[in-house]
Amino acid sequence: MPVMQQLADTAGDRLTVLGVDTGDGREAGASFAADKGVTMPTLFDEDKKLVNAVGGINLPVTVFLDAAGKTYVNLLPLDAAKLVAMVKEHTGVAVTL
Repeated sequence: MPVMQQLADTAGDRLTVLGVDTGDGREAGASFAADKGVTMPTLFDEDKKLVNAVGGINLPVTVFLDAAGKTYVNLLPLDAAKLVAMVKEHTGVAVTL
């Protein structure tokens, strides 16, 4: 989560970063986000519909969506270096963290 927040802060208006809180209720998710300093927009998926739809079994799952609507789903955790590389590869946006 901290790396995604850093991406959201760094990318500015070149990239939209959304979090999806999966499996938690809104209050629990909001409390966790506040504790971790998360300010990026976060959606709540209490019923795990998104993660199930993209074939995720474990979290985290990262979904990249480019300007043409093409998607790529990454089912493994990402460190900052890998996230930067995948953002460039799958969206064409260059960022540094």
